[in-house]
Amino acid sequence: KAEASPVISISIDTTEFEDELANCTEIYNRYKSEINTGAVDPDEKLPEFLQKLDDAGINDILDDANAQLDEFMAAKGN
Repeated sequence: KAEASPVISISIDTTEFEDELANCTEIYNRYKSEINTGAVDPDEKLPEFLQKLDDAGINDILDDANAQLDEFMAAKGN
């Protein structure tokens, strides 16, 4: 008796952060294999990876997406 997620129909508008999203995707693609496979020391590479994401605007993306989610939920009365 699973309940449907209240956010199942949301579609985040990425127009305002397309450049940041592209940059973060590029960084993710650069690091994903070596981090996911254990080919590098995570104590060294993970902080580097996270810093590059931060520099590329990941927090701006998250802030904007969360604001859209808040608006969506408010419109639904949640």
